[in-house]
Amino acid sequence: MASPHRPLLGVERALRPDLLEGRCVLITLGATRECWDAAHFLSDALTGQMGLALLRAAFLLRADKIHLPLAYI
Repeated sequence: MASPHRPLLGVERALRPDLLEGRCVLITLGATRECWDAAHFLSDALTGQMGLALLRAAFLLRADKIHLPLAYI
């Protein structure tokens, strides 16, 4: 059985303006890591929730293509 959120997303998408129609969107999510040298790096404890919110927003605003690199899933 399909998730009840899917039909609701379709309805919500139909009611939104098509601000991103014809656009390709690249979204990365998760923690960032800045290397200082071969053994040390600076990182944060982000969970990727903002990236998922951006993914949903891009879908609702009818982006033609949404790329989410597999390294971040």
